[in-house]
Amino acid sequence: MVNELRPLTGADLPALLQLDQQLFLEPWSADAFQRALDTERYLALGVFAGARLVGYLVGSAVADEGELLQIGVTPESRRQGIAAVLLAEFRRWLSQRRVAAVFLEVRASARGAIAFYGQAGFTQIGRRKDYYLSSAGREDALLFSLTL
Repeated sequence: MVNELRPLTGADLPALLQLDQQLFLEPWSADAFQRALDTERYLALGVFAGARLVGYLVGSAVADEGELLQIGVTPESRRQGIAAVLLAEFRRWLSQRRVAAVFLEVRASARGAIAFYGQAGFTQIGRRKDYYLSSAGREDALLFSLTL
C-alpha cells in the first residue's frame, strides 16, 4: 500500500491521540494537538497507509527558530523512511519561513532516534537532567540543533 503524506486536520485528532498514546509515556493532550492543528506557526503532518495513520510530525516556527516537537511512527512501520519523509517536509516548511535553525529534545535512552537525528545532520548541544518521566523514575533529555 502506498503511503500518503498530508497535513493533519481536526478529523485526524482521534487517530493522532491514539498513536501518540501508543508511542509515548507522556502523550500530548487533545488540547495541545488541537492548538497545533489550528495555529499557523505549527505544522502537523501525517503519513497514512490507506486510512490508517502510521506516522506524524508536529513542529513549530517562531521568528527564525524552529522546533521539532513530536515525531512518531508505528513500530511496524519503522525503518521504511517515514520519519525521514516527515523531517524533509518539515525542513522544507521551515525553509519557506526563513528559519535559520531547528531544535529538538529526545530521551537519552532513545538510541534509534538519536542515530536518526545524527544522520539527518543534527548536533547535540546540551542535556536537561531528569527531564522526562520514565518507567524507572526520571530520564535526561538530550538537546539537538541543526542550522538550516
